[in-house]
Order: sequence, then C-alpha cells, then structure tokens
Amino acid sequence: MFPKFNSTPEGEMEAKHITTSQLARRWGIATKTLQNWRGMRKGPPFLKIGGRILYSQADIEHYEANNYHRFKR
Repeated sequence: MFPKFNSTPEGEMEAKHITTSQLARRWGIATKTLQNWRGMRKGPPFLKIGGRILYSQADIEHYEANNYHRFKR
C-alpha cells in the first residue's frame, strides 16, 4: 500500500513517503540512528501505520532546509 505515488505533469511517478531504510541511505546514516532519534523525539516527523514507519517527502525536505548550515567568512 505504501509508499503512495502521484503523477507529475510529465507523467513520471513521484513518491510521497519513504521508508527508514531509504532515508538512511539518503543521509548516509544507519537505520538504527533514525530509530534512536525517534525514541529521543529528534529528527523529522514520521508516520507509523501498522508498525511500519514512513517519512513524508515534504517533511524530510523541510527538515533538511531547517538544518542547513552555512559558514560565514
């Protein structure tokens, strides 16, 4: 059933949600790190349905944007 897909104007499929494994690969961290963060109420919001953890693509992008650090010269 998950992840759900929407059609883009170009007719391509776009995922609305990704799994813990997919997010861990995206960020280059262990899935256990994301599991620990959930327990500490840290990291991006997540959805839990029937024991399955999913992350909204929009929430991930928002979290990344809010944690972007730029050094000043």
